[in-house]
Amino acid sequence: MADGRVDFSQHQRHWQRLNTNLPVRILVRTSECVRIVDGRATQLNEGGLAVCAGVELEIGDRVEIEVIMPDSDPPLRFTAVVRNRADYIYGLQFQSPAVEVW
Repeated sequence: MADGRVDFSQHQRHWQRLNTNLPVRILVRTSECVRIVDGRATQLNEGGLAVCAGVELEIGDRVEIEVIMPDSDPPLRFTAVVRNRADYIYGLQFQSPAVEVW
């Protein structure tokens, strides 16, 4: 802005992020098999989560996520799409409906 202020309106997020450290499982389905990879959710919000996992995913890939909450059985299950990536940290956006029953 001309007066020295920074306009963050284009950079605001829809939901506030919650830092977390929860175990997750990522299920990657192909025509040949289902691969299950363990990882950690590092941030969570209403629209998705950030996950660190040793798996090669591309932006746009659809995955299934199991979030293992403390004192929760069975795990929470979601379908998500990879929206961004930095090395092995993935930004995943929940798909509607967010919670699926398998």
